[in-house]
Amino acid sequence: MSENRGHHHRSMSMRDRDHHHVIHHHRDPRLRRGYLPPAGPDPDSWFYKLKEFARKLIAFLFGHVGICGLVVGYIIMGAFAFMAIESEDQKRQYEDVVRVREATIQNLWNITHQLNVLYPSEWNESVSIQVQLFQQKIVQFVMEGYDGKNYVNQTRSQQNGATDAGGGDAATTGAWSFSASFLYCLTVITTIGK
Repeated sequence: MSENRGHHHRSMSMRDRDHHHVIHHHRDPRLRRGYLPPAGPDPDSWFYKLKEFARKLIAFLFGHVGICGLVVGYIIMGAFAFMAIESEDQKRQYEDVVRVREATIQNLWNITHQLNVLYPSEWNESVSIQVQLFQQKIVQFVMEGYDGKNYVNQTRSQQNGATDAGGGDAATTGAWSFSASFLYCLTVITTIGK
């Protein structure tokens, strides 16, 4: 009898499941006759194509290749930014040094011309004052970041009658060439976060 009860219990349970399954099939609109599924997006529409393009673009950009491309692009933009920001200041410094140098040379010439070198002690004293003023100005320029490389490069290129590899003169290119700016930006990015 206990076996019958268990079997009856199982069959009741199966019957309940079948009844439950039938009820849900009648409620599901996909199982009714004449049912047409709702139309999905048209794969030929411009909106669908744009959506797929955006999805693929985002998936690519956040993949390994995309991230590497973004980092390289960021470094290139940073290099151009450093060149734009720093080259103007460097050019101004170079022009200031040239102006002071030329003024010192002119002052020395005037002293030599006025004293006619017949009075060596007066000439030495006047030239010494001019050289000290020039030294003070050079120290000030060095404190502001001038390194003297531009002037050396400029005089060498004038002696050789050539320009630098970038096509400009040394005064305008200076230390912030594209390769130097790129390397600096790469160094900044790789040291962040440590």
